[in-house]
Amino acid sequence: MKKLFRHYAIIWLIVLAFTNVLLFLTPAADGNKFTVNFWLGYFMLTAVFVSMFLFCMFRSDDPDKIFYGLLLRKSARNAFLIIFSAGCVCVFVPFLTIAGGILICASAITLASIIFLRTMGAVSAAKEIGDKVRDRTSFMRTLTARAENLFKNSAVPGIKARAKEVYEAIRYSDPVSNDGLKDIEDKISLMFGEFSSAISNNDLQKASDIADSLLTLLSERNKKCKILK
Repeated sequence: MKKLFRHYAIIWLIVLAFTNVLLFLTPAADGNKFTVNFWLGYFMLTAVFVSMFLFCMFRSDDPDKIFYGLLLRKSARNAFLIIFSAGCVCVFVPFLTIAGGILICASAITLASIIFLRTMGAVSAAKEIGDKVRDRTSFMRTLTARAENLFKNSAVPGIKARAKEVYEAIRYSDPVSNDGLKDIEDKISLMFGEFSSAISNNDLQKASDIADSLLTLLSERNKKCKILK
């Protein structure tokens, strides 16, 4: 996927090169082509193409960045279109005054910046919330993965049945932790270690006894979760 976007980056460079040829080799209608407005517009157009090139080249394949990148990409596209339009006006409208060109460029940059920065703020807030949720669910996600692995690797039928029971109880428990659950989660973690050892030793009786205790603790944890919400 990243390689595909690098191909897009090359396309942007090719379009930039063609734009330069178009701007510098086409004759002006009034013979006075390289005005202040022309250079303002040229700067705006070049900034758009270079920004799009960098956006494609340094795109990440990280899943979270791809997800948040969808919002940023849409916002960037709108911002770039605004700047591109302002650049075209400055370059191709011969009767535009210098003050008018500066005003158009400044307005376009301001509007584009507001659009992009507002989206970046929303993405930053969403990331912060996502990080907090991940931190608060890390205990149960880790425990679920361990329980699933234990269940799938169990060979003794009786032990496998108890491992599945514990796994499903963990899997369908409330995933969100908080400070009020620390004591009971410490007990669950310690007891799960004992449960894992009993299964490794194929000790059905011990594994079954610990499984009952684990199920009780998980039930108590779920009740506390409801109370603490």
